[in-house]
Amino acid sequence: MIYFKKKEKQKMSFYKHSFKLLKNVTSRACYWNRLETRQIHRWVAPTLKVLKHRRDSLGPEPQKPRSSFIEWNYEAELFAFGKRLGDEFDKKLLHQALTSREYANLKEFQAQEKGIELTDNVHNDELIQEGEEIILKTIKEEYKKDYPEDLVNAVCNYLTSEDMLGSLGKGIGLKDIVLTNDGERMLT
Repeated sequence: MIYFKKKEKQKMSFYKHSFKLLKNVTSRACYWNRLETRQIHRWVAPTLKVLKHRRDSLGPEPQKPRSSFIEWNYEAELFAFGKRLGDEFDKKLLHQALTSREYANLKEFQAQEKGIELTDNVHNDELIQEGEEIILKTIKEEYKKDYPEDLVNAVCNYLTSEDMLGSLGKGIGLKDIVLTNDGERMLT
């Protein structure tokens, strides 16, 4: 019996010693973790403050057009534009309507520099004239029935102003798909 008690005491002392060792190791690990955490926080906060100060001093970042993104797909955008309006468009005609004369001239010049000849250098000047005539004619016909000539002209001028047409174009998503020569969008 005495032998068993000695063995049990040895086991117990071994367990106690193991637990003390384990406690010692874990407390040191916790100490080092806390110390590392504190050191990280000591350098992160000032760095973030400096970065924020630099960003604020540079001013707001200019908004990038979607066409500058890597995954930009002009044909998909034209398709989506047609679906947004709920109509099917002839792709060539829609592309012509959204291409400015300056952009077409720039592409032609770039092709000539490379020694390539463009077969279809289309731009929207003719379509702009036709569209203006249709819009003016439609508005005047609708409003002439009920309103005097002065009011009809005022409403017609307001509805066909650049600001009104620009905000309408933004609303239907033309901002990113109108092709201009310098990459800037015509709609502001």
